[in-house]
Parts: sequence; C-alpha cells; structure tokens
Amino acid sequence: MKKYFFRILILCGFLLLAINVYTQDMNSYQSIAGTKWIYFDDDDDDVYIAQIHFRNDGTLVFIDNGGEENIGRWRQKNNTLEFSVNEYSTYIGTIIKFNVIEGSARNQDNYTWIFQLRKWILY
Repeated sequence: MKKYFFRILILCGFLLLAINVYTQDMNSYQSIAGTKWIYFDDDDDDVYIAQIHFRNDGTLVFIDNGGEENIGRWRQKNNTLEFSVNEYSTYIGTIIKFNVIEGSARNQDNYTWIFQLRKWILY
C-alpha cells in the first residue's frame, strides 16, 4: 500500500509542477526586444512575407520582399504589441504564444488588413 501511495504522491507532484510551468508561460510575457520575426499577411490573394527585427532600443527594421529596409518604432505592454513602419503603417497585435503574434494594421490611406508574425528560430 505504501508503495502505491508514494507513486501517486510523486505523480501528483509532477502534475502540479507541469501545471505551474504551463500557467507561468500563459501569464508572463517576455519582451520581444532583440528578436527577429517573419511577417505574413494574406491580402487580396497575394501573400506578403517580410522580416522584422525588434531592436532593444524600441526601433525596428522591417525588410520587405524586395530586400528594402524600412525603419519603425515598437512598444510592448504585456501581451500587446504596437509598432509602426515609416510612420505610414500602424500595427496592433496580440502575442498568442511565445512564437506567434496576430493582429490588424492600418495605413495612412485608411486601408486595413490582418497580419501574423512568427518568431524566427534558427536551429
């Protein structure tokens, strides 16, 4: 009987540890400062892909399909990310997971679209 009690106790301990790690991941949002992301939007059946580097100083580099570098600014509060590119387009997104951000954007012509960012992870 003692043997089963200790096995159940150990199993419960691992379960509580797993729940704690999961809830910490859900409730804490790491800064995106210094990270690189792949940008996607699917606008009018054309898929647009770019790279974004969120620098530590609150600036960003947005590299478009043609390799042109555009400069912008960003800020993060908890799981909300706001950034702008060339003072022309404004983006507001939500960090869904540690490696996925989804949101909407608007430019100065009042055109809107949906975007997604995926963290650039090199193996």
